[in-house]
Amino acid sequence: MEYAKIIWEKQGLRLRAAIPDPSTEWVNFLTDAEMLPIQEWSDDNKCGLRISFDTFRFRTEEEMTVFLLVWS
Repeated sequence: MEYAKIIWEKQGLRLRAAIPDPSTEWVNFLTDAEMLPIQEWSDDNKCGLRISFDTFRFRTEEEMTVFLLVWS
């Protein structure tokens, strides 16, 4: 399955997800169905913890970098 380009807003050791909307200057937030594969990957790889609908928290910068390499 191919995913839309995800924009991750960094907030310390947290990342918040959104996708750009090329038809406007705004971004759209991902749906629960779009977040589920990300959460499953995160759980399976013990890389980040989903702490709210569209936000993940990480233990280290390195862990966050691995997550971004896969999901950006």
